[in-house]
Amino acid sequence: MELRRLQYLCAVAEEGHLTRAAERLGIRASSLSQQIIALERELAATLFVRTQAGMTPTAAALALLPHARRMLEEADLGARAVRDTVGRPLRIGVTPARRRPCSPLCTRTGRRSTTCPPHGS
Repeated sequence: MELRRLQYLCAVAEEGHLTRAAERLGIRASSLSQQIIALERELAATLFVRTQAGMTPTAAALALLPHARRMLEEADLGARAVRDTVGRPLRIGVTPARRRPCSPLCTRTGRRSTTCPPHGS
């Protein structure tokens, strides 16, 4: 299951209407409908009862929703953890090589750290 489709499932269930969910997600209603149908095919289950008044989640959708929300929350937490890790300064150790810059970073930036030997030594 794609996380995007789970996000769509949650939006449609919360909004109760395909058009409102599509507006909230910033996509076309026809695209959202196609994605919901694809998720239904993947799961071999009808997820919504479609009427002119809107879309009502079926028992299958109601069973999936809490898991979908947890998966989306876990994915968000994982992405935040990566951003937090990458946002911290990284220390890169390199071995000096004869007559070459100590690292590609020195070559690109033209700067050396205080521990970098003089280039060409």
